[in-house]
Amino acid sequence: MAQASRKRLLAEPLGNQLSRNIKEVSMIAMLAVAVYLMIALYSYHPDDPGWSHASSVDTISNRAGEAGAWIADILLYLFGYPGYLFPLVFAYTGWRLFQSRLEQTPINYLRYSIRTTGLLLLFIGGCGLARMYFSVGMTLPYEVQGAGGILGDAIGVAFKPVLGVTGATLMLLTMLVAGFTLFTGFS
Repeated sequence: MAQASRKRLLAEPLGNQLSRNIKEVSMIAMLAVAVYLMIALYSYHPDDPGWSHASSVDTISNRAGEAGAWIADILLYLFGYPGYLFPLVFAYTGWRLFQSRLEQTPINYLRYSIRTTGLLLLFIGGCGLARMYFSVGMTLPYEVQGAGGILGDAIGVAFKPVLGVTGATLMLLTMLVAGFTLFTGFS
């Protein structure tokens, strides 16, 4: 009996250490993805091959290669200018994982679902506001109708006739701020 409890005591620190290591490696992976996305998004060129259009060029302008050009095209086409927030989202998530590496608590799925809901609200509000108040520039795919991408176009166009400009702005700003608070936990 004493041998069984001794084995269990030896196994627990390994589980805690492994959990910490997994969180640290996840943080490193999240930061690497954030840096890659940042490079892909900030070196985006609309003439590079991408999801929203077909093109064949001899040299790709995107510093993240062809995959980076496709990823940037997808993010900017779907989310418009708020797509530039994705590297920050990954970096923040990595930082949160690193901060929680010493916690011994099990995974709280309610907390993750609330954070995911917050992230969705953040992007819905941000894309809708971008569609309503920003103009499309050369840093977005040619086919994008509004600065909020497809999501912003769907949200901004739907809210504006129903709620009016002031009501839509107030609703989208509320979604943006509530989403930021839910996702980050900042008060």
